[in-house]
Amino acid sequence: VRGRVLGGNLTLVHYAAGTPFLPSLRGAILFLEEVNEPPYKIDGMLAHLDLAGALRGVRGAALGRFVHCVPRPGRRELPLRDVLLDHLGAGGAPVLMGLAAGHGRRNLPLPLGAKATLDPGRGCLVYDEGLVS
Repeated sequence: VRGRVLGGNLTLVHYAAGTPFLPSLRGAILFLEEVNEPPYKIDGMLAHLDLAGALRGVRGAALGRFVHCVPRPGRRELPLRDVLLDHLGAGGAPVLMGLAAGHGRRNLPLPLGAKATLDPGRGCLVYDEGLVS
């Protein structure tokens, strides 16, 4: 799928929902990453974005690192992968996981707002336009 790459840290995208600071994600490839949030909180943030209509029209998701996003000890929670796929892969939207972007030791630049093609079958996100001038 093709679209503009938009998004960022899930907590901040979640806080920006319903404000002028979160552009429409319709037609976008949504990039998300997170750090130190358990799956139940990630589930809540994604549910909020979905109920607020912010995920409507998203073409696919390119997910960066979700560092230290593990279930709390002694708690039964859905695995993070299931949470992400349930919210972002609904309706057959492609989801690419594990991009080396966001929090983590390897943090490659991911230009937001640029047009790209998401190909989870090949495991890649390819930018369709020059990124510097």
